Amino acid sequence: MRGARRATGRRARVAAAVGLALLLAGGASAEERTVEVLGVFGFTPPENRTALRQQAVLEGLRAAVQRVVAESLPALDAEAGASAFRRLFYGDARDYVTRFRVIDDRGVQPKELSTNRKATLEYVVKVEASVDAHQVRDRLVAAGLLAGGDGALRRVELTLEGLPSYAALERIRLALVDQLQAESALPVEFTTRRAVLAVRTRSDGRGLLERLAATDLSEWRIEPREAGSDRAVAVVRAR
Repeated sequence: MRGARRATGRRARVAAAVGLALLLAGGASAEERTVEVLGVFGFTPPENRTALRQQAVLEGLRAAVQRVVAESLPALDAEAGASAFRRLFYGDARDYVTRFRVIDDRGVQPKELSTNRKATLEYVVKVEASVDAHQVRDRLVAAGLLAGGDGALRRVELTLEGLPSYAALERIRLALVDQLQAESALPVEFTTRRAVLAVRTRSDGRGLLERLAATDLSEWRIEPREAGSDRAVAVVRAR
């Protein structure tokens, strides 16, 4: 009996280890973007409180996916990006969320954020959601809104001239990785008002520079100067 129990224990441990390995492998293969957003559901009483919370959470998940869609389409203005989201993702936005949690349940409050014209109250939650950014981009590629991302990675040398500060450089590096989905953007040269970045990306120099110029960089903007297949030059200006 003891031998049987030991064998059973070993099998259980092996199964658990295999399960954990598969779980970690699955997590590693997903390209996730984690964001914090508000979920707002406007309504007119009477309504069931549980149902209201569920609807507010769903709106939060939709807002999270819409954020990732907007980041994937930086060349589109807010209205065009929202239209693409509604057309392609609104009905099944939940399918693009890998996990989420409510970090602040604000409950029912007077209408302030809801766009529902008939609503007098709203239920508000703050949600932290992880969105499968790779799956989002695949849908955008299939819809013809985004170039395919299956090309080989390449190194683009991005030269930034007129650089006003190191903070501007860091903001641009962050945009390249988080918004334009470059694999990396590493400084290889940094002097007064000039920097060179080695960017690993699937875009060529022209495409990368066009997308970067269309990206919101807070108080800075990008003026393209020249670009080729593996290089790009731009001037950084203060807004």
